[in-house]
Amino acid sequence: MTKFYERLRTLLKDKGMSGKEFAEEMEVTTAKAGRWLTGVTDPSFDELIKICKYFDVSSDYMLTGKLSRYELTESDIKFLALTDDEKNYLISFKQFLAQMPDSMKV
Repeated sequence: MTKFYERLRTLLKDKGMSGKEFAEEMEVTTAKAGRWLTGVTDPSFDELIKICKYFDVSSDYMLTGKLSRYELTESDIKFLALTDDEKNYLISFKQFLAQMPDSMKV
């Protein structure tokens, strides 16, 4: 199973982002971001939430490497073993559901 810092590095790589750019986005020092990216330390809960929001991933995914049973983000979908067409369909369906009025949601 991958570790938090490995998942974080993968997200940066997928976004084409450097450690310095990541540190700036998270409003932390490059040294602190570097410690997260090498597994020396983990972010605080508040920092974890900020990371999850920035990369559009669930905290379940970041902490355990497993997808949440209740929420699938677009980034989570990219890691599923599906064809590109199936992934695109799920993303489109998720966007459709998000646009539904609350009165229509079950």
